[in-house]
Amino acid sequence: RGKGAAPDSHVLYSNRAQAFLRLHKVGKALEDADRCIALAPDFVKGYHRKASALHALGEPARSEEAAELLLGAIERGMEDRELVRLGVTVGGDTPLLQLLQNASP
Repeated sequence: RGKGAAPDSHVLYSNRAQAFLRLHKVGKALEDADRCIALAPDFVKGYHRKASALHALGEPARSEEAAELLLGAIERGMEDRELVRLGVTVGGDTPLLQLLQNASP
């Protein structure tokens, strides 16, 4: 019903991606996160949702892809503190946090 009401709402796709993650429907979460990013490339939560979905796949290579995605978002000028605030924890004891801190200007 939500997609019919606002098919181009990046917030809708972001929120739905989060809901799918909580339901352990990772593939659907990843699809919605990709759509969110396509609709609003400057919306930091889209990258957070995608990184969370990639990490939830449980494959080390996908967690590394998640870290690279977030670092790429920072390089494009997204606020790294916002990503940290959103609780980015990709890869155990948060090695991503160290990467984020190293990437900060």
